[in-house]
Amino acid sequence: MTIINLTEQGSVRLSEIVEAIKGSISARAVAEQAGLSHTTLLKLQKRQSRAVSLATLEALAPYANRSVDELKAICQTGAHLNAVPLPLLATDMWLTTKEAQTLEQYQLVLRILQEASLSQEQLLEIAIQANQKVKESFFLSH
Repeated sequence: MTIINLTEQGSVRLSEIVEAIKGSISARAVAEQAGLSHTTLLKLQKRQSRAVSLATLEALAPYANRSVDELKAICQTGAHLNAVPLPLLATDMWLTTKEAQTLEQYQLVLRILQEASLSQEQLLEIAIQANQKVKESFFLSH
């Protein structure tokens, strides 16, 4: 079983995510839907856990409208990772599975960087470099 240690900020963010998932539904009902114990869910919500299993993140991901990788990053950094749609390249519809995964990785990194205290110019430069890498990967594989 893979365990992810929570940073202090990660614990706070995961608690907020669990609270948002729960909404007005009981922890027991949410846990049952996600296939988790309600105790696990309550510990995360009340910030009584210092670690979380990968299986728990996999169960929560669809309800949090986040990927497992995003939840792992949140747990480890506390980043907000706002769900801001990122621009796609015109060639994206022809990407192979590997290229699509690469693009998703760059987009995840960009979301994490958006949470850092970087200037718009720094973010733009990073985005340009990431897009260039994806384009290079696309043209090298075709």
